[in-house]
Amino acid sequence: MMDRMKLLGCKDERKLMLAHQTCLELAEIDGLKNLVCNYDAELDLTYVTEDGVVDSANVFIPVHSTFSLTPLWIQNVQNKLSSTNPKSIILVIRESDTTFVRHKLSAGLIPSQVSCKKFHNARLDDTSDNETDNRRQTVKRKITTSKQKC
Repeated sequence: MMDRMKLLGCKDERKLMLAHQTCLELAEIDGLKNLVCNYDAELDLTYVTEDGVVDSANVFIPVHSTFSLTPLWIQNVQNKLSSTNPKSIILVIRESDTTFVRHKLSAGLIPSQVSCKKFHNARLDDTSDNETDNRRQTVKRKITTSKQKC
């Protein structure tokens, strides 16, 4: 199985091991049969499917927990794998100690055009001066009250 992926071009040992662990667990725990580990060189992506299932098979994508999942990466993966008409695309987020979490990707994910920092700053700008002043006064009163009790 791992030799096949090496022949397809995957050179990352970690990805090979994650795919191998995922295949073993899908076979032993979920009872799936005829599993095939695949490699997409364009996305540098390993994934697991069931062989012989023409349409509506699940696609399992093993990734390490330290892998940076971005909306753009997810969109690229969905676009690439949608041509295989999968029933669902499932991320298998794995840790080095073999623990894992499965997460089914939703169709139609659109990357945000606004960064979190811009959103946060916009939210701060929305608060009126009176609200901010009231919060400051409340904090000052609490500090003054606590000093008097001591």
